[in-house]
Amino acid sequence: MGIDYEPRGPQADGIKHLTTKSFTALFWDPGRGKTITTLMAFQILKDAGLAHRMLVTASRNICEDVWPEEIDKFNDLDLRYSVMTGNESRRMEAWNMDADVYMINYENLWWFNDNFGRHIESEVFDMFVVDESSKFRNGKIRSRRRKSKKKGKDGKLIRVTRKSAFKAVVNMVPKFKRRVILTGTPIPKGYLNLWPQLYIVDQGRSLGQTMTGYRNRYFSPHGYKGYNWSIREGADREIEKAISERVHRAERDNSTPIEFFDLTIKLPQKSREAYDELEREFIAEWEGKTLLAANAAVATSKLRQAANGAIYYNREKDWTMIHDRKVEALAELLRELQGQPLLIAYEFAHDYEMMLKHGLDVPRYKGSRAEKKELKTAWDRGELPALAGQIESLSHGLNFQYGGYNVLYYGLTFNLDSYEQFYQRVWRDGQKHQVNAYHLVAEDTIDDVMMKVLDDRSWTQWSLLRRLKERYSIR
Repeated sequence: MGIDYEPRGPQADGIKHLTTKSFTALFWDPGRGKTITTLMAFQILKDAGLAHRMLVTASRNICEDVWPEEIDKFNDLDLRYSVMTGNESRRMEAWNMDADVYMINYENLWWFNDNFGRHIESEVFDMFVVDESSKFRNGKIRSRRRKSKKKGKDGKLIRVTRKSAFKAVVNMVPKFKRRVILTGTPIPKGYLNLWPQLYIVDQGRSLGQTMTGYRNRYFSPHGYKGYNWSIREGADREIEKAISERVHRAERDNSTPIEFFDLTIKLPQKSREAYDELEREFIAEWEGKTLLAANAAVATSKLRQAANGAIYYNREKDWTMIHDRKVEALAELLRELQGQPLLIAYEFAHDYEMMLKHGLDVPRYKGSRAEKKELKTAWDRGELPALAGQIESLSHGLNFQYGGYNVLYYGLTFNLDSYEQFYQRVWRDGQKHQVNAYHLVAEDTIDDVMMKVLDDRSWTQWSLLRRLKERYSIR
């Protein structure tokens, strides 16, 4: 049995915006109700004969969990849906269903475009929604590379190319009469992130036909060989004016407080020596060379793993423990919370395996749609003292505010978007308690750099490089 829908906060205005504008964006802070607002607008358009079928693209978790849950929840929605995720057989079965709303994950957009792109108009697909459009902020998102090395008929290995999901979207957008993008973090790394997202909306009408033209108009090159770009003075206001007709903005209700806590741990002597050796290897690798942010972030991966307590030592992802101080600190926090639910984000698989190895009975938010739904229901009822998940799988689209108000970062991330989106899974409309966000920080390690980058509140190349150079005195 569903519930009756009552618009709250910005939702009534959002529905009006979506039903009166064909090409638009909802830049709403997490928790404001982007999904249900979009669905209600589509229901109104469908009832009026102004829309017939809607295609939604998002991450696999959001396609399988968030959109179906919202459609099932409200009595006001009379919509059939189909989820095109999984293997090709499942996707074909979903495509052949007679539905009103079709959901497909980003990685399968090329498959959809190649097989059914020509049918979009004839099959009356007239509305396209990109959820969490900030994923397209650099105009990439690659499809998965095949792991097998299958040989062709001539005996030669088939070379599998990686295709950009953004290019698949660009191929499809002209065929939709209505286009909507949804995100709470449209510019996680600065205004350069806006062009690909707005191109999906209006094909360059507001910010230009190409990324190059957009950069040249609003930004100035700087840094090593001009690889970095800084926004010109006053250009932010020009950009905001250019997109104002397309964008509906809604900030979160900040009446619920949030507080951040650093739980600092010290490495034991033998672990300290092992970590220091890794640092020497890192410095030796970069000293005297040009340090670029992209490969610097990759190169610090081992340091981040070691700070968390374990490290991979081969391609098979076998790992060895460096220390257990973070998992002990987690166990202590769980004892202090005395059953108050704690949502835990980790980055490396061995982080979670360390929890299990040390006897912490923490379920993981992973598995089939039914399994995740069961975990989510138990969380909402307050039945789980803890729930863990890889930060990317927990940082978008999920509502955890009803089951708890404590979150923990087992390890930190350089990705400001994922960092902020994670704690906003519980710090959102409907939360009645102060939210407490805990960081496990290994003293005098790469964790210190990461905290400073996050404190800068802007994950830019210069932010990362500046903090790394400060710590390691790299010129």
